[in-house]
Amino acid sequence: MREALLRSLDPRHEDLAQLLLNSDAEALIRAYLSPEHRDDPGAGCVVAALASEVSRHPRATRQTFSTHSARTLDAIAASLLSRKGKKAKREDAAVFMGLLSGTLQIARATPDRDESDAILEAGIQAAIRMLK
Repeated sequence: MREALLRSLDPRHEDLAQLLLNSDAEALIRAYLSPEHRDDPGAGCVVAALASEVSRHPRATRQTFSTHSARTLDAIAASLLSRKGKKAKREDAAVFMGLLSGTLQIARATPDRDESDAILEAGIQAAIRMLK
């Protein structure tokens, strides 16, 4: 598990950092909580795919997850949550990421397509409200 985290978290951070520089917040939220992302878990977010599993692993694995997620959380705090003069902390970004990844997990686990789509849209609206 630690090796999988090491191979996946850092490259995903680089992708996200580029998106944060080149996209607006709502577009990023809508892309993350899109039906396309929901329907492609193998190529999707590492946090949504592995966080619940990491929590059951030894401390060293959880530390790897935490350490390698910190840069991403800092980037989210600095870019998305600090807009409009707000000062955001890593903890704020973790809550934001939890909203996104948890919404994605629930939408993926919901077999009814219309209900799953409604969950994604509710997550989008909640995430946008967090940015205000």
